[in-house]
Amino acid sequence: MTLLSGCDYGVLWEDETYTVAWIDLRENTFLYRKLDGGNLIGRAGPGRFHIGSNASFVVYSMAPDEPCSYFAIDKAADHDGADPHEVIEGPICDIRGFLADRGITGPLTFTDAG
Repeated sequence: MTLLSGCDYGVLWEDETYTVAWIDLRENTFLYRKLDGGNLIGRAGPGRFHIGSNASFVVYSMAPDEPCSYFAIDKAADHDGADPHEVIEGPICDIRGFLADRGITGPLTFTDAG
């Protein structure tokens, strides 16, 4: 998907490679991976996101009050041609345990976006 100059859009969250944004309508909020040249490729949505990231993963939930509702995108495995099912793990019930099992023990701050 390409952001066109005539479209209305807004960015609600981003890190160096990923963004939660809406295009045309606020209800069209998606998690995108940024591609070279300003293009975007969808990874999840539409919906509201409870989201955070670190150097290795983008972690999100679209229903944070529900058990087993988190998903993790492996940043190292994600690439321009990757199918989301190849790089997104989940649903995950214990996201802190999931990260700890991968040697990531630092804090992960979540933001509500969408």
